Parts: sequence; structure tokens; C-alpha cells
Amino acid sequence: TKSREIAEEKEGVDQEHDRLTKIAEEYTTVKKTTEQHIALANGEVTKLQMELQSGHEENAELRAAAANYEAQIKVDLQSLEAALANAKAKNVQYLQQMQHNDVNEHRLQTDLQNVRDKIEQTHREKARLQ
Repeated sequence: TKSREIAEEKEGVDQEHDRLTKIAEEYTTVKKTTEQHIALANGEVTKLQMELQSGHEENAELRAAAANYEAQIKVDLQSLEAALANAKAKNVQYLQQMQHNDVNEHRLQTDLQNVRDKIEQTHREKARLQ
């Protein structure tokens, strides 16, 4: 009976050992699978981090390009404004010259009419004297 108890206890221990061995095997399998999933996830994280860094760099480049374009546009706008101011000043000069020419033309037409009147008066006096 003592040997029977020992045999039963040994059988119980063997069964427990088998059960624990199966659990250990399952644990090892799950652990390997989990480690593979973690490795894949870490790889994906690394890839996403690289893409994010690339996106940040591209964003910085685009911001720098936009700032450069803005600066160039300001320079171009200032140049165009200066050219417009210059053109307006020239137009004012041309208008002043046209007004001066109009006044001078009117004076010359008056002088011409006076000369015509004198010529006509001279012709009348000449005809009267003949």
C-alpha cells in the first residue's frame, strides 16, 4: 500500500510534469510568435519613424522654399512699385509738356492771326493807295 501510494503519487507527479511541460511548450511557442510580432511591429515603427522624419524634412524644405518665394515676390513687388512710380512721374512730365505745348500753340496761333490781320490790313492800305 505504501508502494501503491508512492506509485499513485509518482503517477500524479508525472501527469503534473507532462501538463507543465505542455504549458512550457505552449509558452515557448507563444513567446516566439509574440517576439516575431514585436520584431515586425518594431520594424514598422522604424519605417514609420523614418517616413515621419522624411515628412518633417520635406516640410522644412517646403517652408524654406515658400519663404524664399515670398522674399523674391516682395523684391519683385518693390521693383514693380518703383517702376510704376517712375512711369507715373514720366506721365506727369509728359502732361506738363503737353500743357506747355498747348499754351505755346495757342500763343503762336494768336501771333499768326495777328500777322494775317496785319498782312490783310497792309493789302487794304496798298489797294487804297493805288
